[in-house]
Amino acid sequence: MPFGARGEPGEVRIDYGLNGDPDRWGFDILGLEGDVSRAAAFPVLDASVIYGRRGYAGIFGWIQVVHYWSSGAEAPEWSLLDAAPQMRGLGIPYLAWGLEPRLFDAPLDTPDGISEWQAVTFLTQTPDGLMSRVVNPLLGFTWGYSISDDKPTMTPLSQVSDGHWHEARAILARECPEWTFGENLPGRA
Repeated sequence: MPFGARGEPGEVRIDYGLNGDPDRWGFDILGLEGDVSRAAAFPVLDASVIYGRRGYAGIFGWIQVVHYWSSGAEAPEWSLLDAAPQMRGLGIPYLAWGLEPRLFDAPLDTPDGISEWQAVTFLTQTPDGLMSRVVNPLLGFTWGYSISDDKPTMTPLSQVSDGHWHEARAILARECPEWTFGENLPGRA
């Protein structure tokens, strides 16, 4: 997926597929209860940023919002800002942040009664590198899975619209009130 930032083109390379080997992806070290081999039925996403500028100009952040739908529901049952467990509740919007950051995610389970899990993922930048708490989106995509007969099926990866960003902004404003989030994705009014 191409993007532009600070006058320089960049791209995001995404590997997206089924988790055929949970131990390869580190599930064996997480200390989770139960059999982590069940993760093999769920998707894995690994996204890398490739960008020509270095140093502060190459700092980006990944933001991800997750939506859960109950069976037959038209709107999500609930939505939340995705963060590593040790970062939850700190008011930080990023799932990953840094110089050409890499985003990895691999869901394992779905709460009972949930029929769809959708991640809405955005590559973002702060206009001044890292000096302010201002975040602008550069690109976004959705990915995830649906559940039928207790079996997950991976959903296709697709690019997002401004509507996705506007929904995410509402969650971000609630979870990260000390931050400012840009209005639209690039190239859209």
